[in-house]
Amino acid sequence: MQTTCHGHGGRISVRGLGAFTPLGRTIDENWKAVLEGRTAISEIRRFDLGGIACVKGGIVNAAEEGATLAVKMVTAALGEAIASSGVDVCGLGLVCGSNFGDGSQGDAHSPIAKAAKERFGLGGPVASISLSCASGASAVALACEWIVAGYAPAVAVVGYDVITPVDWAGLCSLRTMAKDGVVRPFSAERGGTVFAEGAAAMILSANGPTDQRTNGPTDQRTNGPTFISGWSTGNNGFHLTAPPPRAAGSTDVMRRVMEMSGAGPEALAFVSAHGTGTRANDQTEAEALWDLLGDRLRSVPVTAFKSSSGHLLGAAGVFEAAMAAKALREGMVPPVANVTDADPAIPPVALVTGSPKRIAGGFALVNSAGFGGCNAALALVRDKGDLKSQISNLRCVSAGRPDRIAIRSCGFISALGIGMEEAETVWSEGESALMDYGDGVALGRVPDFDPATILPTAKAYLDRQCLLALSASALAMRDAGLSVAPDRFGVSFGAALGPSATAARFASDCMEKGLRLARPMLFPHTYANAAASLASIEWGLRGHHANFAGGTNASTFAIISAVDALRRGQCDAMLAGGAESLAAGSLENGAGEGAAVFALAREEDGGHGIAPLGFIAGTWIGGADAMASAIAEAGLAATDIAAAYVTPSLADAVRDMDGFRGRVVDPSAMYGDVDGASGAMALAAALIDLAEGPALVATADGTGTVAAIVIVPAQRS
Repeated sequence: MQTTCHGHGGRISVRGLGAFTPLGRTIDENWKAVLEGRTAISEIRRFDLGGIACVKGGIVNAAEEGATLAVKMVTAALGEAIASSGVDVCGLGLVCGSNFGDGSQGDAHSPIAKAAKERFGLGGPVASISLSCASGASAVALACEWIVAGYAPAVAVVGYDVITPVDWAGLCSLRTMAKDGVVRPFSAERGGTVFAEGAAAMILSANGPTDQRTNGPTDQRTNGPTFISGWSTGNNGFHLTAPPPRAAGSTDVMRRVMEMSGAGPEALAFVSAHGTGTRANDQTEAEALWDLLGDRLRSVPVTAFKSSSGHLLGAAGVFEAAMAAKALREGMVPPVANVTDADPAIPPVALVTGSPKRIAGGFALVNSAGFGGCNAALALVRDKGDLKSQISNLRCVSAGRPDRIAIRSCGFISALGIGMEEAETVWSEGESALMDYGDGVALGRVPDFDPATILPTAKAYLDRQCLLALSASALAMRDAGLSVAPDRFGVSFGAALGPSATAARFASDCMEKGLRLARPMLFPHTYANAAASLASIEWGLRGHHANFAGGTNASTFAIISAVDALRRGQCDAMLAGGAESLAAGSLENGAGEGAAVFALAREEDGGHGIAPLGFIAGTWIGGADAMASAIAEAGLAATDIAAAYVTPSLADAVRDMDGFRGRVVDPSAMYGDVDGASGAMALAAALIDLAEGPALVATADGTGTVAAIVIVPAQRS
């Protein structure tokens, strides 16, 4: 069923920009610096390098560090963007994107999002995502998805990262940084990248400003806003750190963005390349651009902002999208710093060098990528009339009822047992699976199991959280009965703590043995997106890709993101869910671990005769009314809900819903508090009892954001 998405009026407007980086403290300071080809790289003096060979980076010269510096940069960039946007913060949502969050152990992401929400009094939903160096562009994509779905009329996006000694040791251990501290994208003399810290922000809204107000005095003189005309995320499904041949995953997301924009290569004004300056990235990215654009690549201007800013990690995608918006408004493309000519050994890239290049009309293509095979791309256009964007034709919610999404299978691992069959047996007995460990501590530990009997291939190393996520994924894939092209099959995971056991081990090694002895094998396994990337790699899945980090809502967000992508027709199947491990967190009384991963597909996409476990009929993200909205979207009333599986903070709100007479269940009482995996594991528990009738699954986090899912039995029409 093809439907029209609501909420955006056929366009997504860029209303405000902000930046706080080593290049400058405002968007205009940063814009001036990139126009002039200046660089932000300097010697690192904020902390003792401990003998690390990488002595230069993009460091913000500030007295603060760690979480305090992260909050300062985020609020500075976000405050500038909000002030210039004219958007009412009462309905403003927030999506944060970051590699390392505030640099602390444990949940390093949600504290920054919560601080930003409270600082500006944001009234919309809040989420954090982490997809390595594609985090920023992926955060922009998620904000667009929220606007299209109607979860918020406007969304603030902020990408950020702060560099700590441990993070710097890990980044240096990968041996991708330029020894001389100079980033030379696509040059024959390129010797690597240089990482940097900072924050960048954008305000996106469903409708453009009626008075053509844009982003501050400079933009007002250029007469006209900028629009997002396309976005896409994906994964290489290839390797944790190495790019695939010809960067095929980058080609995939850029092609999807152009298709969404309704534009061909001839309409392209310029490309903002990922352009890290490493030998491997620039070679394969140039090949990807050639495969996408063909001979047009010889003439379309290409710039690479990392040559000036350094590699801003989680802030890079937002910063580069913001610079692309400025370039469209000003009608000029900044030059690639430190480079005079492109490497003749790579496909022909028409680099902008020396001075800015004038442009007129067309759209900008922003490419982004990161460890774990993460890819994201965006398209921006100054005059929405220039392109026949397909945004308004996306598969979304119909006027009467949304597409139902089939739950083809569920991989469930918890203290209840390994797999749905064991879980059903223990669940039906009604006795908690938490075990007494003495001193008043009861924990929901997963029973011992042999991964070799579940995982398709042996693994040299896995963090426990990743082991649980991959094992649950393997169970779901085994039972799904789906035959879907790899580029149409995606992965969406969520966790609050992620692979924190490995992160703690890596940090401990750095502190005890010295920063220069950081182990490069461990470092990629400390990334929050490790589980999602490993699942994509294991099954070669290259479709829509998301990873939510921080807070109780993480896995609920992940499932809703997968559902929205399926409804929009951006993919045909998704692995979605979440996992947490006790090894990653404190062993407080009532804590648990486990994973729940679902194979989801559109209702009409068959599973080789395998009946679905049930259907996701409604979803919503918002405030306290999200539960009622999800029920209404499912075409139901509160009286139809047989049971509600919710986090304890929502129990009273459920009971107070007009007409609700069902059971209120706290599933964590059975297998423990699983933090960011709460929504996914509650959904698995709800499937066990689904024969009783429709069920509501809902979680809430410390920002007041509620994420809700309604499922109905397979036999219910």
